[in-house]
Amino acid sequence: ATSLWQLGTPTNVVINSANSGVNAWCTNLTGLYPNSSNDFVTSPVFDFTSVPNPAIQVSIWYESEFSWDGAVLQSSIDGGTSWQNVGALNDPNNWYNDGTINGNPGGQQIGWTGRNGTGSNGWVLASNDMLGLGGQPNVILRFAFGSDGSVNDDGFAFDDVLVFNNGCPQPSALNLVLNSPFTADFGWTDNAGATEWALEWGPVGFTPGTGTSLITTSNPATISPLTPTTDYDVYVRAICGVGDTSVYTGPTTFQTLVSCPQPTAFSINFMDTTEAILNW
Repeated sequence: ATSLWQLGTPTNVVINSANSGVNAWCTNLTGLYPNSSNDFVTSPVFDFTSVPNPAIQVSIWYESEFSWDGAVLQSSIDGGTSWQNVGALNDPNNWYNDGTINGNPGGQQIGWTGRNGTGSNGWVLASNDMLGLGGQPNVILRFAFGSDGSVNDDGFAFDDVLVFNNGCPQPSALNLVLNSPFTADFGWTDNAGATEWALEWGPVGFTPGTGTSLITTSNPATISPLTPTTDYDVYVRAICGVGDTSVYTGPTTFQTLVSCPQPTAFSINFMDTTEAILNW
């Protein structure tokens, strides 16, 4: 860990406790993070040789200037020479909420950020599959935090990290196959050997669990009814058994096509041997 990150009992104005027990990692246990910081705390080395579908679950609390200061979780398989983000912007389950963080946590701009009501507002449970890391023998994880040159807050804290093999890994490559005004077909890549999946859709920005859902054994599958020229977010997750589902993949955002309703009230107003007058 670098000097910014501290392990202990947070006693800040906002971030003022561990999630459980006494200790948590925090960017500053007793005050605000500094300007122009770019620091990280790294994990031990994980051997995922016999872990085909690694996943992570962690409690986080963030209170930082929105879109200027924030944190990200990254992984390395080459001893820390290069780093890649774990998960993607707008992944479900309390994952990254912004893609333009000026403070460049971990050398890029995606991560968790927000303050004064747009932060996490307390401890929240975040989880994600660590796609691409299964079978890797030397995996390092790090939480990186970056801030710009002004406006300071309590920062970022994490606690209760759980790394495990996900027996029901999430699908990938959710994509629009066929679009129409009232229906849409979506396909995806199954990574769990599942034969049943749950699709969920709703207005752009909706929270999974509050939308319209469909259980299907088809891939691709059709979602309906939809409203023409309307933007939707779509998610999919695998169902591996009773009570055993993957995390959601998505959202994939799309807009339905313009509708061209068929004419109604068709009638023949006049007809003779040479002409006809039609109404509709």
